[in-house]
Amino acid sequence: MTAIATRADKLGSLVKYEQGTEQGFCREVKTVTLTPTSSIGDVLYDNAGDLELVAVANTANAEAILVDTTVYDLRPATGTVDVSMAVLVRGSAIVADKALNYNADINTDAEILALHAVLEAAGILVRAQV
Repeated sequence: MTAIATRADKLGSLVKYEQGTEQGFCREVKTVTLTPTSSIGDVLYDNAGDLELVAVANTANAEAILVDTTVYDLRPATGTVDVSMAVLVRGSAIVADKALNYNADINTDAEILALHAVLEAAGILVRAQV
């Protein structure tokens, strides 16, 4: 197996289907607050105009998934930085559950399912990765 097939940061590990990719129908460019651990698959919420990693307290406000592969080049070594990045904001789209990232305080099945329901309301279906 080639190295690219086993990379954890491969966009194909996250996005399983996306409508209108040639027109960018499901994506927008928004300001994302990057941290040293930001990566593809981060589920984000709007914190006063900047998208940040979602936690239990703001699950209901989840609105995007980071899909910009330049995140690995632009994330800071320390602290945070605000960067314009491509994010998945609407469906029809399908993403793999195991490729999603969120704050460590989202750790029960009920919390994870609640977050998936918010994404699904936007047309982003979360499916079990097998």
